[in-house]
Parts: sequence; C-alpha cells; structure tokens
Amino acid sequence: MSLTMKKIAHPGGTTALALLLGLPAFPALAQDSQPVLLQPLSVAGDWLGEADPEVVRTHPGGRNVVRQEQFEQSGASTVTEALRAIPGVQTPPPNGTGSGDFALNIGIRGMTSRLSAGANILLDGVPLANATYGQPETSLAAVSLGMLQAIDVVKGGGSVRYGPNTSGGVVNFVTKDIPNSPYGGEISLRGDSTAASDADGRQAGKADFMFGGSLQNGSGLAVLYSGNHGDGFRDRNTQDIDDLMLKGKFALTDSSRLEARLHHYEADASLPGPLSQAAFSADRYQSTHSYERFAGERDEYVLKYVNEFDGDYRLETTGFYTESFRQFTLANNSDTALTQLDRLPRNYSVWGFEPRFTALAETGSLKHAMSFGYRYMTEATDEKRLRRQGFGTGGNPFAVSETLNRYSTGSTEAHAVYVDDAIEIGQVTVTPGLRFEKVEVDRTNMLTGFRDTEKYNEPLPSLSLGWQTSPAVFNYANFSTSFNPVTHLALGDNAGNQTSLEPERARTYEIGSRYRQDGLSLEGGLFWIDFDNQIESVNSVNINTGATRHRGLETAAEYDLGRLGEAMQGLSVYATYTFTRATRQEGANKGNDLQLYSNHVGTIGTRYRLQEWTFNLNAYGQSQQYADDANTEAASANGKLGTIPGYLIWNTQVSYEFAEGPTIVFGVNNIFDQAYYTRASVEANGGLFAGAPRTAYIQTRFLF
Repeated sequence: MSLTMKKIAHPGGTTALALLLGLPAFPALAQDSQPVLLQPLSVAGDWLGEADPEVVRTHPGGRNVVRQEQFEQSGASTVTEALRAIPGVQTPPPNGTGSGDFALNIGIRGMTSRLSAGANILLDGVPLANATYGQPETSLAAVSLGMLQAIDVVKGGGSVRYGPNTSGGVVNFVTKDIPNSPYGGEISLRGDSTAASDADGRQAGKADFMFGGSLQNGSGLAVLYSGNHGDGFRDRNTQDIDDLMLKGKFALTDSSRLEARLHHYEADASLPGPLSQAAFSADRYQSTHSYERFAGERDEYVLKYVNEFDGDYRLETTGFYTESFRQFTLANNSDTALTQLDRLPRNYSVWGFEPRFTALAETGSLKHAMSFGYRYMTEATDEKRLRRQGFGTGGNPFAVSETLNRYSTGSTEAHAVYVDDAIEIGQVTVTPGLRFEKVEVDRTNMLTGFRDTEKYNEPLPSLSLGWQTSPAVFNYANFSTSFNPVTHLALGDNAGNQTSLEPERARTYEIGSRYRQDGLSLEGGLFWIDFDNQIESVNSVNINTGATRHRGLETAAEYDLGRLGEAMQGLSVYATYTFTRATRQEGANKGNDLQLYSNHVGTIGTRYRLQEWTFNLNAYGQSQQYADDANTEAASANGKLGTIPGYLIWNTQVSYEFAEGPTIVFGVNNIFDQAYYTRASVEANGGLFAGAPRTAYIQTRFLF
C-alpha cells in the first residue's frame, strides 16, 4: 500500500435534482462534455467541524446549515426559532416541561419533538443531552443562540461516526471561533416587547458578548457570554439564563495543537403551565399554575488533541466531562383544583474519551480516505420525586411537608467502534461504514431494591454514494442504520416491576441532489425511515408501541435576483418546503399519523441590501397536527387532546450598518399577530400552550 497525498475527487452525477423537484433539466446538467471540477478528498477526522459550505454541499446525505447571519436576519431570538429555517425540522412553541428557552423540542422527519428524543444533539461535536444513552433528553439544553456561528443538521449519512439516537439525525451547535487576529470580538444587545394581544405587555432582554485573539503561531483564547433575562409572553413566566464559555487553542508544533473548552450554563424560570380548554378560550396568555418552576445548571470540560502530519494523516483525541442538574416543580392541576405538587430533582455526570485516526491511502487504482474511531462513555444519574399532598383541594401545598415517593439511580457503560472508507471508483465515491455499539444500562429503584440491567451489542452498517458530473451538481444516495437503547427511566416501572422493553432500531434510505450556479441554489431529497418498536409514554408508563414509517420530500431554493440586471442588485429570494408522512404500522392506531408533526412545512423570504441598509421579510408556515396517535379531532376539556390547527407567521426586519460603528436593527415577529398554539398530551402538566404574539424588538451589534 502506498500512503501518499493525492487529489482524490468526489465524483459526479446527472439530473437527479430535476427529477426530485419535478423541473426540466438545467442546461448545465446536460452538457456532459464540460470538464468536471472534482472536490479533492481531505483528511477530515470530524465530519461536522465548522460546517464549511463546500463540505456541506458535498456531504453524501441530507444536510443543512443555518448560519449566524441568517438567523440574525430572520429575527430569531432562540435556537428553537432559528431551526425553523431547516427543511425537515419542526420545533413547536415551548410547552410542557420544555416551556422555556432553557429546553429544546426538536422533531426531525416526523420523529417526536418532545425534548428532542429522536436526534443526537451535540455542542461542538460533544454530546449535549443530559446523558446520551441513559437520558437523551433536552429539558436542560445548555446552548444559547448568541454563542453560535452555525447550526448544522445532518439528517442522513452521519450515523457511523455519531451515535446513538441518530434516527432523526445529528444536530451540531457550532460556537463562535476564536478570532484569528491579535484581538477581536462582538457585542450584541437586544430588547423584545410583546404588547400586542397582551394588555399587560412583556419585556425581555438579551446580551451577547465575545472577545478573544490569536498569536501568530495559532494559539488563542476567547471568552463568550450570552444572557437571557426578563418576562415571557404569558403571565407568571420569567426566566434568567446565563451562559459562559472559555475557549482556547494552543499550538504544540507546526502540525499539532491542543483545544480546550470550559463551559458553565445555568437557568432559573417560572413556568406558566398548561391551560384547559376553558381557560385558553378565556385568555390564552394567562397562567393558572403559580407553583411551577425550573432550575438547572451544567458544567462542561473538554480537551482535544489534534495532529495533522504529512498532509495525509490526522489523529485527534477528545476527552470530555459534564455535570448537570435540573429540577422541575410541577402541579397536577390549576391552582384552584390543585391536590398535588411534585419536585423532581435529577443529577447527571458523564465522562467520555474518543480517539479517531484518519488517513489518505492508495491501493492500486483505488483511492481511499479511511477513518477509524473508538469512543468510551460512562454515565451516572439519580432522580427523585418529592411530593406534597393532603393540603386540601386548592389549598397551600407548602402547608404540608414533602414525601420522597420515587428514587432511582442509573448507570451506563458504552463502547463504540467505527470505521468508514471513502473509496473513489471512477466517477463515483462509495463510502461503506460500520459502527458497533456495546452498551450496558442499569437502573436501581432505591426504595424497593429492584434492579434492571440490559446489555446490547449492535452492529450498525451504512453505505453512501456521491457523484458530481459538473461543477454545479452534486448527487447522493445512502443507507444507514441507527439504534436507541432503553433509557434509565424505561428500565422497569416506578413500582419496581421489569417491563422488558425492546430498544429502538431504524433503517434510513435517502436520495437527493444539490445544484449551485450563477446565483441559483437548489436542493431536493427523498427519505424513507423504517422504525422498529418505538418506545412511547402511555398513561405515564413506557411501552413499545411497534413500528412506524417516515417518508417524505425536502426541498430548498435561493436565487440572487441581482443576476438579472443592475436594477435588482442586492435583492435575493429563498424558500423551503418539506412534505412528511409518518404513520403507525402496527397496533390499534395502525395507519394513523404520528402525534405532533405536520405533513406540510415551508418557509419563504426575501432580502434586499441597499448600501448600508438591509431589509428582510420572511414567513414560516405549517399544516395541521394531531396531539395523539389516535388522531383525536375533538378538543378535550383538559386541553391535551384535539387537532392543532396549522398557521402562517410573517416577520420583518430593517437594519442600518454604520461605516465605523454598530449595526442598528429593528424588527417585528408575527407581524399580523397570528394566534396559534400547540398541545402537550403525554405529560402530567399537559394541556394547551399558546405561541408568541406579535413581538417588536430593537437590537444593536458592534464588531471590533
């Protein structure tokens, strides 16, 4: 075998995009005689990295990135709002135990959005969930939009390197880079006011800060801060979030470096709680739950060694440790009907170690970019429920003492080994891959002594193809498998009985294409996911509810109208559309839509730049949803069940950039004050939750 640096190319294809979008073939696609400019393969140890646009364009699967400029111009103030720009991703208004900016509810391709259970959530490539295997939920999502330069969503082709819980995809939050100059940074201040449709008015403020610099040898430091403080748009809804990070990179040699990150996040919030149908009809922005609260914090320590030597090889080793705490105080009913108040503290600690080696190689006429990796993780959790009851209906819950009525501990030990090889064969790059997960999860009921331990040995193969026959077009197709182990809280029920659940397994198929030329960008992709034995919470008990099937179409388009003439310089338009059909394949609800996702989701917008001025207008819309798998249409009295109507929201923004100074931004979200809502159907504090009314904001940004 000869190991030498080669310009190994991604291959090409034909007119898949035209077929996917139902469009005639573009002339550039038909000109097979044109020279093909192939993208060289590189030693890419981390497929996610900083989401370089060219890397994203030639990723052999569904992948979209929304960048800082885009979510700032859209008017997004939270990660939830920014994610709506990505085809296939649905993020409902805050609801249930995710009723604040401290939590994330991300649903991808019809997967449940409740606390992002169907996706692997990462922060700069490191797992963000409380416990990736044992409790992969984001009721505490330690990430602020003001810390980010990009949100990278890999919906296919990433399961080999990033697992488990990749059935819906991988979401990587990319924090802002350390400035390459001796010093640099940015400051952003924003104030929001939601006076429309709310007689009292609500105000909230956000402050983001980044400062740092680098030496000539590449070493550098940066400090990042994001604060989110003030009132929500509903009564009894305040939150205080502080997010602080220190990043460093230290050059060891010309080819090697250390990267380090220290991260502290804490949040405290009063939760407005759900509304019954009657309370919602009377005032959708009121709160009838004055006792519900959230508190949480997370500390993260990351150290990474990178050595890129001889141009052909890359060795990187990452070690990380996280400690998390989160606590909810939840009521079983409104204040006047309250009979029970629960406090649920949980603690998590996670330690991980992951070396990865990547090399370019050549065997005969075949060229390879090979990667080998291993990850070891341990997780420890403890969760309690302390209950107050017996204080009389509608009485003061603090008149009685708490009683410990649930207490369990959990642990995970997980080994993952993976290998993939991008092989150039003529005009096609084929990348076979295999991930093997060896996992042991354990839960002990500390009140009864019951213990349940489950062990899994899961081979997870994948295969992707990419081809590019012109500089404008890249096509892909892939197959991948994913695996979600039984979580700690699903190991045995709370009475101490074993439930013997099966883990979740899924098979994903994709085909798609991307076109980019002369100011026009188009992409389209088809997906099909077969899911075995999904685990759902039914009447507060975790059960296997059988197979589901998810299939659909994802499209996006953008065009620079300035290419048409001088009069339209600075004007561009863009749009996305996703069709998803996710259904039950077994059981009493066979053939029904899954809960809490829309068949049709789309965005549309325009952007106009005129000297120092920038004008933006955009819209987000989604179709009707069902709150349960039985597809109940009639609204229930408690607000949990019933259809959720579709809606369309328009946003606008205007900004002015001073030649030497700040950028001033004024915007309005939900211009027409569209009333919309969602439902939480499986939670104890479920019911109706309104979406945000018309919100005006003013923001200033200063770069230095």
